[in-house]
Amino acid sequence: MTRMTDLLHNSKSVVAVAPQSVGTAGDVTGEIIDTQGFYSLLLDLTLGNTASSKVKVKSIKESDNSDMSNATDIADTQYFGLAIGEDIDTLKSVGRVNVIPSKRYVQAVVTTTTNNALICATATLFGADVDGKINE
Repeated sequence: MTRMTDLLHNSKSVVAVAPQSVGTAGDVTGEIIDTQGFYSLLLDLTLGNTASSKVKVKSIKESDNSDMSNATDIADTQYFGLAIGEDIDTLKSVGRVNVIPSKRYVQAVVTTTTNNALICATATLFGADVDGKINE
């Protein structure tokens, strides 16, 4: 079988944080993402405001349980790109974090530092192969 290495056949995009207006500054817990069959994920966090809003990835948690019980923060050595805790503001309205989880389920927690922030995040899972071999 010919190995498919293009992104269309080797990736899957899912909602990580549903698009929303956050009225009061604080934490927003994202969707639980099942990474089964994929090696890595790219989290794209977007800030939609043109005002002085700020948002940041507070943490990315992982667990082997679908309800995220016993979840732990992903270690700094398992991600690169935007630093955890680095502000995204009007000068940098998109932030990206590449994560290589060691457990099946992943969930991002983002925090806004201003009221009325418009935010969303998408996770692109990648590293799978159509014949079921991961990262070979």
